[in-house]
Amino acid sequence: MSRKTLSRIVPLLAMIAFLTAPSNAHAQTGSAQTGSETRFQLTIASQLLVEAKPGVEKVSTLTNIAYTWKRKGALGTLFLDSIELQGSRDGREIMDLFLSRERVKNNLSGQFDEKTLKDAPPGTKAMMEDSFGNALYTIRADADGRIVEKTKVAREGAKEFIEGGTVAGAFLFHAPFVRGQERWIAPAEVTIGNGGFATGNLTYEKLANENGRMRVKVSGLLTKDRFKPAGSPIEVKNARYEVTGEQTFDEKRQEWIDGELTFDLSFQMEANGIETASSKGIMKLRLKTR
Repeated sequence: MSRKTLSRIVPLLAMIAFLTAPSNAHAQTGSAQTGSETRFQLTIASQLLVEAKPGVEKVSTLTNIAYTWKRKGALGTLFLDSIELQGSRDGREIMDLFLSRERVKNNLSGQFDEKTLKDAPPGTKAMMEDSFGNALYTIRADADGRIVEKTKVAREGAKEFIEGGTVAGAFLFHAPFVRGQERWIAPAEVTIGNGGFATGNLTYEKLANENGRMRVKVSGLLTKDRFKPAGSPIEVKNARYEVTGEQTFDEKRQEWIDGELTFDLSFQMEANGIETASSKGIMKLRLKTR
């Protein structure tokens, strides 16, 4: 897979796969002395209608992001394990990719290509080695899991994934869990691609404790009035992401272990002051441990 192909993939991952990022991650699972390692799977299924001349297109995607948080006390380290992305436009397959440290594979009919770490060209090899299996971020959190310090430690080969917003998905469901309150608010952001973010607050409300696992209702609205990437004639405007869903917090493990969120989204695009397209749709997100 060529570097040129990767340069097209990463922005698409950021835009279609959405990858929202509440600005928090909870404290450790396991003991503070020995540390712990928890592996997660984030699945994102989207259905979007894009209205642009000459008509309306239906864009569907299915994204799986595997990542790992290693924690010791208040400190956490994030690792990306693999990404799978499938996409179609009006029922026609347009993307079928798998990326990891071991291999990069394009399964699209008529375009099959597979590279291992051993036989990948230099640029692709650097992306594989630096993006997967190496530390990308370190954090320090307070007792409720609010991030008080966040440091990017990723190597150069992971730059496109980080700047494109892909890695932000690994922060998605790991919001604070405030033990002494039934309801709290935490800031959140969702990438709109190319370095732009819609921002706002999500509200968390405790529902029921089932054998030490607390179900929590999540709701909120993230917005961005306008964003124009550097060097691009296209401007995104009126981006809205209405969030509803539930998450489950394991009080024994001190970790969010499960969740389902729905994003009802809409935005418009314009060039030189003229609207060129509008989009609306639904994204359904599911978190589980591996």
